[in-house]
Amino acid sequence: MIETRRSDAELLHAWQAGDATAARVLVARYTPRLYEFFGTKVSHGAEELVQQTFADCAAAREKIEADGGKRSFRAFLFTVARRRLINHYRAWERKSAKLDPLAHSVADVDPGVSEVVARREEERRLRRALRRLPVDAQVALELHYWEGMTVAEIARVVDAAEGTIKARLSRARARLREILAEGKLADEGSVDELMSADRGAQLQL
Repeated sequence: MIETRRSDAELLHAWQAGDATAARVLVARYTPRLYEFFGTKVSHGAEELVQQTFADCAAAREKIEADGGKRSFRAFLFTVARRRLINHYRAWERKSAKLDPLAHSVADVDPGVSEVVARREEERRLRRALRRLPVDAQVALELHYWEGMTVAEIARVVDAAEGTIKARLSRARARLREILAEGKLADEGSVDELMSADRGAQLQL
């Protein structure tokens, strides 16, 4: 079987059984996506977080379903990535208050993230606006628009009910539009248009 045609679940199981080729294919398939995920949320250490996420996935024993299901590989992968992100900010807890991903934003925890250089001013402004959302709101929006993940998958990543995710996405869009309006970026298009347009550009961070 041609490796690139194997499903995520098949590749993961083969990797866990010791298949190095399957590991390389799965890592190549998802590395850019994990860099996207961490790149908008940390100012340093993204490479290590990506490596830790893959290591955790290889070591775990999870029941994996097809894409779109609550137990899809990508839902599992980003569940692990979110856990690693939260752990990354544990040092902040010792200096301040406990990180609440429903209330605190990336800018609260790591102001240096806002200095990440993007290729266009519009991209920078959109990213700064996203970073002002609570972490789990930012995660939900990015997974919805940039990964095309279903509500069920996102619900697993952030450990919430599907109905909660639907409401959270709606509130996050509304809040993002308010933030963008402060900088007049909302005049350039709807939140849907801006997030969708940024899908390819954020690979260049």
